[in-house]
Amino acid sequence: MDSHDIGITVCAAATRIGCHPTRIYKLLHKGRLRGYRDGRRLRVFESSVVAYQQGNALPAESPAAEHRRQAKISRARLQTALEMLRSHGCR
Repeated sequence: MDSHDIGITVCAAATRIGCHPTRIYKLLHKGRLRGYRDGRRLRVFESSVVAYQQGNALPAESPAAEHRRQAKISRARLQTALEMLRSHGCR
């Protein structure tokens, strides 16, 4: 957090993260997000939302993993097609 970090509303933080505002309150309570009170309103530091998103990003799938996943799908489709042929009397 720097001196120019802005506070955004709980609803805005929820929209940025893609969750319900209740989840933002829970993340604030757990210390996963940082915020402050502005009178009765609660604000979330924008940098805290960005850090949360970066910390929870899924790693990119490697080309080898993608190939294995596609091959598994192809084998499953082939097996289904063979079973269908066998059920119709083909060998």
